[in-house]
Amino acid sequence: MVRAVIRLAAMQVPQVRALVESRRAALQERDAALMERGAALQERDAALRTATALQEHCRDIEAALARVTADTFRSMLDACAPETWLRLMLNDADLWLPRDTLRTMVHCAFRRPDGRLLLHVEEAHLRWMMERLAEGGTFLDVGCATGATTLPVAVILGGRVRIISYEPATAARNLLTATLERNRIEGVELRPVAVADRPGTAEFREFQPDETGEIPFLPETSTLVGTIIADRPHLSLQVPVVTLDDDALPRCGADPVVVKIDVEGFETFVLRGAAALIAARRPWFCIDIHSDPFGDGTVTTESAVRDFLAERDYRFETMGHVLLCSPLG
Repeated sequence: MVRAVIRLAAMQVPQVRALVESRRAALQERDAALMERGAALQERDAALRTATALQEHCRDIEAALARVTADTFRSMLDACAPETWLRLMLNDADLWLPRDTLRTMVHCAFRRPDGRLLLHVEEAHLRWMMERLAEGGTFLDVGCATGATTLPVAVILGGRVRIISYEPATAARNLLTATLERNRIEGVELRPVAVADRPGTAEFREFQPDETGEIPFLPETSTLVGTIIADRPHLSLQVPVVTLDDDALPRCGADPVVVKIDVEGFETFVLRGAAALIAARRPWFCIDIHSDPFGDGTVTTESAVRDFLAERDYRFETMGHVLLCSPLG
């Protein structure tokens, strides 16, 4: 009761009444601002949900278009004669490519707005390598297959880079040889040998094309024989084997040296045979990681690759299934 009387008396003082009314107005403004902020946050959250839904929808559309493009491209290639060549862009390189090479790349086909087909084959990895070769150097493509990496490097970097490509698989190598000739590309030294940790010969399994078209890339997965290996139609061959220390180091020109390794699980074998190259030239490595062909089928070669190169002062960046390895010194 006393407090109420005091409050009433105080309100009779103009200065006190002004302060109270000012405080009340300020609180009302604060509450209004909070309400506006709450409404704005709700609008933002709704906009974010809409944007996320649109992004997911766009991704779904892009994936659907990619599937349609790939299916259409595959059907077109299946209808072509084996000797057919098509001209299109492979990772920014304008090339004539044979039908059987294109059959290994249908999942990488995209349609430009002008209707022209583009092939983006591990383009991010290729860009990483080409940035290090921009001013020249030596490029070693170990397991070059039909040339998805060799060809763009040769076309885009031209005479600035020395290119040595290794491929023991006859079918894939013949396609690359024909492609180099058809496009009049010079300066690629194509070596018909496997690469491992010691010179000699080894059993090599060259997979045959899948005539159903379901797995057209089988010839590209041909490999040296390990404990675990696919049981598919194949030819068993004895192929010559070299090491990068013996075969590549004497051929390497100016720095830098960039090495791409895609050898179906024999990555550490290639590295062990490149110890002198690593010590002398400190190359960059772009390494496709695969299942360990001497494991139990549950582990990959990544740990062994990292251990080998970490001991030699390399740092690593993972890009999909590829390990990018840079020398620290």
